[in-house]
Amino acid sequence: MISIIVPIYNEQENVIDLYRRSKKSLARFPKDLKKEIIFIDDGSTDKTWEKLRGLRNIRLIRHEKNLGQTAALLSGFQAAKGEIIVTMDGDLQNDPAQIPDLVIKLEQGYDMVVGWRKKRNDSLNRKLLSKLAYTWRRIIFSSPIHDSGCSFKAFRKSFLANPLPPGQIHRFLPEIFLSYGFKVAEIPIKHYPRKRGKSKYNSKRVLRGFMDSWLIRFWLFRNRKVIKRLRN
Repeated sequence: MISIIVPIYNEQENVIDLYRRSKKSLARFPKDLKKEIIFIDDGSTDKTWEKLRGLRNIRLIRHEKNLGQTAALLSGFQAAKGEIIVTMDGDLQNDPAQIPDLVIKLEQGYDMVVGWRKKRNDSLNRKLLSKLAYTWRRIIFSSPIHDSGCSFKAFRKSFLANPLPPGQIHRFLPEIFLSYGFKVAEIPIKHYPRKRGKSKYNSKRVLRGFMDSWLIRFWLFRNRKVIKRLRN
């Protein structure tokens, strides 16, 4: 079974199109393979929740207030029934049509596959911040992943049986996977400019990411003996 997990916050203009394109993408899988789509409304203040409730054959989770992307993902992880989990944002900058590409790569013997936005359609400022974040992750985690912060990922749910660090871990899941000895791959994906709605990216999120990188790195170091035992 495959579980598609989508955190949503104030994306009333995108949810219906995202749902239709996701359903179309999942139809490319064999009919006997079970699929589910889980939307987590992370405290939206617009009409996102009303639009989600009008959709069929999906699972819905609602946070009464905005708790952040990691909290939304963890809610989805807990609810997911699939052995394979695919995560993506709700802004349609990633193409749901590439869900099968992630899963096909995963089935080649990997535990996680990360989307790599080689040609990003973002503002110059955001591109520069992304480049800085990539350089920082290489320094603090020795990470080989080019686009760890990309939300478009596929991985095996069995990983979630391991203890997870505190903090906003959604930015650093590939580094956490690698620290446990899991095999992580990345594939180039299409990246589109945001056409509707407003970006949630700002300087506060950049600062929070910097602080969380230290927190997670310290946690991994403190628990290195436990992690080594789990790897063996």
